[in-house]
Amino acid sequence: METERSMNADPETVNPAPGFARPLMDWYQAHHRDLPFRRDREPYHIWVSEIMAQQTRIEAMVQYYDRFMTLFPTVQDLAAADEDTLHRAWQGLGYYSRVRNLQKAAQIVAREGMPRSKKELQTLPGIGPYTAGAIASISFGEKAAAVDGNVLRVFARLYDIREDVTKPAVKREIEARVLDAMIEPYGEFNQAIMELGALVCTPGTPDCAGCPVNQWCLAKDPASLPVLPEKKRKTEEEKAFLIYTDGYRMHLEKRPAKGLLAGLYGFPEGEVSKDTTGIHPLPRY
Repeated sequence: METERSMNADPETVNPAPGFARPLMDWYQAHHRDLPFRRDREPYHIWVSEIMAQQTRIEAMVQYYDRFMTLFPTVQDLAAADEDTLHRAWQGLGYYSRVRNLQKAAQIVAREGMPRSKKELQTLPGIGPYTAGAIASISFGEKAAAVDGNVLRVFARLYDIREDVTKPAVKREIEARVLDAMIEPYGEFNQAIMELGALVCTPGTPDCAGCPVNQWCLAKDPASLPVLPEKKRKTEEEKAFLIYTDGYRMHLEKRPAKGLLAGLYGFPEGEVSKDTTGIHPLPRY
């Protein structure tokens, strides 16, 4: 698939791979953040950090990563953890399905060993194309693209791609361009693109003057890219919570295994009635 810009541009200008890869890598070496999960290539460390980083700012998740690794230093420790300990370790990160899938995958890895390729890694619960690409390239040196939101944004601007980057065909095009541009070490290249998106080629107002690949960027208006679909309106629900206490203790219930905040503890709750101030259904004690 070709964008309108790429179909009309000079082929030598459209593909900046020969030029921008090395300056990008040099910039990364000089300016990347010193993060605990970047100090080695241990796949377990990369894996946990990538799962934690989903829906969480890197600066905020570092403390959780350190605590998690203290509690579960190996994949075997994570596989054997009891549910309550696991949830307490994840508390504050939200989206608890991530840690439940992380443990399910850890139990498979503890039995069968760690997959080494992007394709094989995606067979594990909770590991999609991006996380699999990150682990395969960083830990095992595979030439595999790891395309997250930062990478979509950077490449949409580099190539002036003015189509919705969430569309599968556009994602495939960007992944192909990443692969074309990659130089060794491949894991470091992936990290360099992600770091560029996090620190320089940011949403809103990118720092084009400080960008190491500025001269290869085709975007006339980088701040207008990437093109994204309209955000869906959030669904609001009204709930009533019952607090039972004897002055020293409070009654909590474990939530169902599926649904919002699945498996966590909370106060008994019911839906707010549309026509009365009552709630239904009420638990009986």
